[in-house]
Amino acid sequence: MQNGFDFDIFETLVESRIAFLENHRSESKKALEEAQIKIEQQFSQFPVSLAAESLKSMLDLGDFEDAIKVRKAIKEQDVELDSNIQNSMSRAFEKVSAKQEEYIGHNKDGILKFKEGKYRDSYASFSEAKLISPMNIGVTLNLLQSIVKLLEMTHKPDVSLQQECREHYRYITNMPLRKVHQQKFESMKLDVERLMSK
Repeated sequence: MQNGFDFDIFETLVESRIAFLENHRSESKKALEEAQIKIEQQFSQFPVSLAAESLKSMLDLGDFEDAIKVRKAIKEQDVELDSNIQNSMSRAFEKVSAKQEEYIGHNKDGILKFKEGKYRDSYASFSEAKLISPMNIGVTLNLLQSIVKLLEMTHKPDVSLQQECREHYRYITNMPLRKVHQQKFESMKLDVERLMSK
């Protein structure tokens, strides 16, 4: 038993990996989110003993921001990492570095365009980011936010945008949400529901 190790969480992370390897992306993502919610609830710092498994799933599923946060949290703890864990983490990041950069670029661009009120452009950027990382909850919420703005600007219903809105809404409501995602979703939920049925 290592300090900060929780067998139930580890088991959920292994379930996430197995589901991913069996090409069940949605189940893999659900298991990963459940594990991360439990980690947030039970630990004040990210447990080093659960980092390698968490990072593998995060990077496989395109949760690049979360993976970067976990790596940073581990570095800040200044813990001597086992060389196997260190190599595993480095290889996992190297494997996805090009995809990660591309995703982060599109997502950042989308955030910037959204702040500037360029909702069509933000929608395009978030759509590109979502193509790279289809399971990413953060970018799905960003995309939903842009769709809400675009639907509010149209006088007659845009059926294809409404359909896309429904798909993203369904995805989000079927996922376990961490606090930060839950808060963002709650802040737009009523608008999304109103515009889907417009």
